[in-house]
Amino acid sequence: MYACGLRISEARKLTPGQIDAKRMVINIVGKGNKQRLVPMSPELYQYLRQTWTIHRNPAWLFAAKPVGNPLSQTSIGIALKSAVKLTGTPNVTSHVFRH
Repeated sequence: MYACGLRISEARKLTPGQIDAKRMVINIVGKGNKQRLVPMSPELYQYLRQTWTIHRNPAWLFAAKPVGNPLSQTSIGIALKSAVKLTGTPNVTSHVFRH
């Protein structure tokens, strides 16, 4: 979300097919099914590859275990709150990443 300015809903529903490694972009499907191409760094690409190889779910890049559905917005929100608490950074929400 941070590296590409994604909404939670866009990040949680990323599929392996949306990653274009040749062009180093992610095809994002946003609100109202609007599509946009977002550039990704080589570091982000490697992270996404590593993350996906843990579960190898063909449908979702960030799959919830054990069901294989995409992660819930609640799960992502809780993880973000925990990370923010650890860093001591005040007032950080997922929407801040979009800016």
